[in-house]
Amino acid sequence: MAIGGWCRLCVLMFVVVLCESGSFARTLVPPGNVSGTWTAANSPYVIKTGNITVPNGSSLIIEPGVVVNFAGHHKFIINGHLRAIGTETDSIRFLSDGREGLVRGWKGLRLIGADSSIFDYCVIEDGNAILSNSSDSTGGAAFISGAGTLVVFRHTSFRNNYAGGNGGALFVSGGTSAHCFDCCFSDNYSAKDGGAAFINNSSGTRFERCRFDRNSSGKEAGAIHTRFGAPTYIDCEFSHNISFNSGGAVMASGQPSFRRCLFQRNVSESSQGGALYFYDSLTTATLDSCLILENRTLLRDGGGAYCWEASPRFTDCQFIGNVSADDGGGIHCYRLGANPIFTRCLFEGNSSADRGGGIKISRYSRATLTDCIIRNNRSNGTGGGGVFCRLQCEPVFTNCVIENNSSTGTGGGLCTIESNPRFYNCRFSNNVTDSSGGGIFATDADVDLTDCEVRGNYARMNGGGIYLTLSSPDIIRTRVSENHADSLGGGLFMNESVSRVVNGLICGNNSGRAGGGVWIGNSNPLYEHCTIADNVSTVGHAFFVNNTPGTLLNSIIANRVTETGNGATPGTGFAAGSVAWTIRNTLFHAVGNPQFGGSFPSGFGLITTENANGTQTDGFGNIFENPRFNEDSAEPYSLQTENPASPALNATNSGFAIDLSLSSRPSPALSLADLGCFEATQTEIGSGVWGVQTGELSGEYHRVFGDIIVPENQTWTIAAGTELEFMGPYAIIVYGTLTVDGTESEQVRFTADSISNLTLWRGIRFAGAGSSNSEVSHAIIERAQSWPIDSAGGAVSFFHGSSPRLQSCQIRESNATTAGGGILVVSGNPELLNCVIENCSSPSGGAVRLQAGQSISIQNSILRNCSSEIGGAISGEGSTIDISGSILEDNVAEDGGAIHLRNSSLNLQSCRMEDNQASRFGGAVYSSNSEFNCDSMVIVRSTAAQGGASYLSASSGQINRFECRGNSALESGGAYLIQGSNVNLSRGLILDNYSVLSGGGLSLLNDSSHVTRCTIVSNSSQLGSAAYVENSTSLISSCMIAENGSAIHFRNGAASRVEYSNFDRNAEANFTFHQNSNGHGPSQIGLLIAGNHLDHGSDIYSNIFAVAGFVNSGAGDFRILENSDCMDAGDPLLDCDDDLTFIEIGAYHTPHTENPWPPDELSVEVLAGDSLNLNWRSAKPFRMCNPDGLFYVVEQEDSAGVWQTTTVTPDTSCTIPAQASIGRVTSVRVRSQVGP
Repeated sequence: MAIGGWCRLCVLMFVVVLCESGSFARTLVPPGNVSGTWTAANSPYVIKTGNITVPNGSSLIIEPGVVVNFAGHHKFIINGHLRAIGTETDSIRFLSDGREGLVRGWKGLRLIGADSSIFDYCVIEDGNAILSNSSDSTGGAAFISGAGTLVVFRHTSFRNNYAGGNGGALFVSGGTSAHCFDCCFSDNYSAKDGGAAFINNSSGTRFERCRFDRNSSGKEAGAIHTRFGAPTYIDCEFSHNISFNSGGAVMASGQPSFRRCLFQRNVSESSQGGALYFYDSLTTATLDSCLILENRTLLRDGGGAYCWEASPRFTDCQFIGNVSADDGGGIHCYRLGANPIFTRCLFEGNSSADRGGGIKISRYSRATLTDCIIRNNRSNGTGGGGVFCRLQCEPVFTNCVIENNSSTGTGGGLCTIESNPRFYNCRFSNNVTDSSGGGIFATDADVDLTDCEVRGNYARMNGGGIYLTLSSPDIIRTRVSENHADSLGGGLFMNESVSRVVNGLICGNNSGRAGGGVWIGNSNPLYEHCTIADNVSTVGHAFFVNNTPGTLLNSIIANRVTETGNGATPGTGFAAGSVAWTIRNTLFHAVGNPQFGGSFPSGFGLITTENANGTQTDGFGNIFENPRFNEDSAEPYSLQTENPASPALNATNSGFAIDLSLSSRPSPALSLADLGCFEATQTEIGSGVWGVQTGELSGEYHRVFGDIIVPENQTWTIAAGTELEFMGPYAIIVYGTLTVDGTESEQVRFTADSISNLTLWRGIRFAGAGSSNSEVSHAIIERAQSWPIDSAGGAVSFFHGSSPRLQSCQIRESNATTAGGGILVVSGNPELLNCVIENCSSPSGGAVRLQAGQSISIQNSILRNCSSEIGGAISGEGSTIDISGSILEDNVAEDGGAIHLRNSSLNLQSCRMEDNQASRFGGAVYSSNSEFNCDSMVIVRSTAAQGGASYLSASSGQINRFECRGNSALESGGAYLIQGSNVNLSRGLILDNYSVLSGGGLSLLNDSSHVTRCTIVSNSSQLGSAAYVENSTSLISSCMIAENGSAIHFRNGAASRVEYSNFDRNAEANFTFHQNSNGHGPSQIGLLIAGNHLDHGSDIYSNIFAVAGFVNSGAGDFRILENSDCMDAGDPLLDCDDDLTFIEIGAYHTPHTENPWPPDELSVEVLAGDSLNLNWRSAKPFRMCNPDGLFYVVEQEDSAGVWQTTTVTPDTSCTIPAQASIGRVTSVRVRSQVGP
């Protein structure tokens, strides 16, 4: 043993000696101040005996390949400027060898007032912030503080760092900002919050394309704790992070924004929120297009996310495969103030050990879900496979699908207890429970259903579709079909409930024991205008009533085929119990065998009279005949109107104006309503119009009493001068060709009844490619709105590839509940020509909305006075929009006062936008991840918080020959705010724009756009009256920048370029810099130490500082005089002017009055035979941009003194044959011209 130990010791001593005596560079850095340049040749730099500091006013540059090695627990304090810029193949490393001292690691970077410091392609590891001082116990790798400080990290890896307080790798304190691009945070740990980072009340911090892997925290937020402020996270990934308490990946309050982020396989060990935890009633986080995938909690609730008194907004997000050890597999929304908003979100494959496999909403929460899908989730405990609601919560679901969920407890789709959820236009389908309430389980809960469908659900006990106890919901215009319960109530189970079911269809349900359609006990329900058909049970096919009163009015209880459904044998159809119901004006047919059992009112079923139609009835108006359903139609329970007509037509008075299909009742007006849930569309009476229409409608006044259908391969023509007044919520549905032949003097008008119709009409719906030949000319389309059956599209909608033309139309005073107040393009490519769209509104696209993959052409039109949340006039999502010769004015939105684009393409030609407003971004235009191309565009007097004229984010395109005048922003970018984009702005006038904080004309943030040949005049702002440049690689070239305040302000803009431009009479300064440090801008900018290509004095970027020489700026003429130093002084590598000279600085070309490059030294030699040989020299191409376009014209003067062209050549010599001589040649000359 002794020998073995000695051998090992010898080997160790040999290695140590070899390393210490080896010949390699090593620089020992003493404690104190450092500055200058650290080179790879002198690396590694070893900090061994104390802290080092870059003092205020000094800078340190670290070159690629340098290793900064902390041999003790020391910190690196940066009060000045640090640039550590490595390369992809040669990074810079900050690390600790961990060999010396009792504490492992080093104290990390302490960036205090270290504004504009940059780290690129760096590795920061082994940081260890453990001291009792708060700043030294947070941010293991980096701590950032100091008001206004901005530090940039690019391609930087933070790994294996530790903090005894918050922020294992990074801590950003209030009032400061960090920008992290393409960074990786891995294997970091904090003893408190934020395993990777803690962002404390910072609104300017940004993370883009960053990864957070395997970070962990001893308390909250395995990856990031964002506390207050409004940081931004774009295209980031959070995976395998762990928190001991809440928020496996993120804990957030304030207004953080997450876009296109992935949260995968994060874990909360002992508390809530496997991936995300939102807290505080002031929290309004936004999450767009995020994926919350396979996260879990090990002890408590919210497998994917948890909202505690918080109201985040989720749009286009997906919660998939998350697992909760308690409640809320996907998310749990908890307590008063937890009012999150979910739009177009997916909850799929989530599970909970107890309640709410997909979602749990509890304790006064008022969550809102719109256009969401909740499917394939599972509750393994109390109930609510899809959704669980409890304790006075009041969520609202609109246009949602809840399907294929399952529960071992109650409520396969929904379980709600002591709560009042509301559902509009939602579908519950194919949900399963091992207990009661296959689709819906409600106890002590008023679960209101309007325009919903409950279909194909299963309960092992009671209530295959819906289970109600101690509840009093309103179930309006809802279909309950094909559900099954092994015990009671195949469609509905009601116990101790005072519910109201109106315009309902209950069909095809079955139960094993009783109440195939409905089981009722200890209740007093109302059923009115319902159709209950084809349900099956052992007893009570339609109804089983357990000794309880109820009311049945204006309904149909029937069976289409007597061998099945309500007519099956044996079994009572309507088992009424011992308490007689009130039953009036209801049709019964083949209900069962026997049809009725139990107590009924005296005289029920005894035919004693007839109704107004001559149909025989009992004394209560009840009918006992075949209802004559339209069995082969799309609605097999609708009523026949002929051959023969149903006895249920025009059979009762009704207080309900709309049926199950949202058709108006009665139809036609002034008639009686039909029985059951469907109002039949009957034959035209007098001047009324409805139903199928072909041929021609005469030019007079008509009232519309039902939906109008233009069949496929048919044409309906409406003559000039026609007026159609819609008497209810009806639509024109076009499958064929609609031709509206209005003229300028005799327009066709579509409108709503202005007195009795409070619901407006439902507009024109072009329903397929077969309608593409339709043309609507000289029409007024007004007072339309979408209904839940339509979801969107107020006045005109296009579906299934329809591409008609609207010409010289007025679309006005219309609205939609979700999108496209005037026009909605779901599928198609319509064309608008010479149209006006005004006074329309919707949440998305006040005038026009385009769905993904669609397009529209708008020519010579006006869109004005429209309003929306996004896109006051136009909203495009993944679409293509072409607009030419049009005006967009006085529109209002939160984002994009006139136009809102996301993932779209916009082409503008000769358009004008004026007086548009946005409360947030883009007074006229908002563009996100889109292509924005325009030529000859004018934007004036538009306002927004950011981007008074336009807000462009992550966008690209060409903006040529434009004007932006008199626009304003409350914060940044009076004309344009361009962020993270690659846009080319050229030949534009940016005049008299204003912003309060920064960028009176332009704000260029994190941007690589080019601004060329622009005239930027008389703009104002606190920082950068002409332009504000932050963290940008943008180019400003050949621009006239005159008469602004401080012209350009740089903040971390050293990589940007400003060249070949002129600066004249900018009131405060031509260039200003953040914290007065010129390191924020291009080196030596503004110093007159060089000359440009015309030998004018300039800085090293060929910028000049001369009088602009405008023709008449007071009159708005910003051309320059020919004697201006700005003539031909633009970038010589850009396109030539028309006369082949270099471009002028600014947006406008000034032609030369004299030829700037005449030929000289002409010589003429007379050859044998009197031919002439001419030679000349080209003038010095001092201002010539492209000599290849220069041609020479050789002319001869004849005896009459007339100059005539002999030849045109690009060469500097030619021969004139003798025969080409014209008479007696007296003179020869050569002149130059552009082109042959």
